[in-house]
Amino acid sequence: MRFLGLPFLTALLACGGGSAADAGAEPLACAGTVDAYCAQHACVRRAIDRSTCETFFICVLYEVFQGEQPGELDYYDHAGALFAIVVAGTCVAGPTMFTPPILSTCAQPGPGPCDAGM
Repeated sequence: MRFLGLPFLTALLACGGGSAADAGAEPLACAGTVDAYCAQHACVRRAIDRSTCETFFICVLYEVFQGEQPGELDYYDHAGALFAIVVAGTCVAGPTMFTPPILSTCAQPGPGPCDAGM
């Protein structure tokens, strides 16, 4: 495990750069808070509770779980907690302003071993 950690961390830092927002990324005004959105919709609030079968991206500050189809919700987790939700380029929940990372600059580890849908 230790052997895999250093190359992965090196790749992550090389791909992500040192900035929280990617150059050219457009900031989005979020319609409301994550708490308000999740009070009205089913949300997975912690990354640890997501299925490890999902493909996700690891960016500088975020883990990004994309919707399966265009127009579905993209979830941005920060420090293991749901941070922002974006659909079709519109931030429906998050901080007042949110700049999503450009996914081509992120590491994509692919799906993890399936955990029976948890």
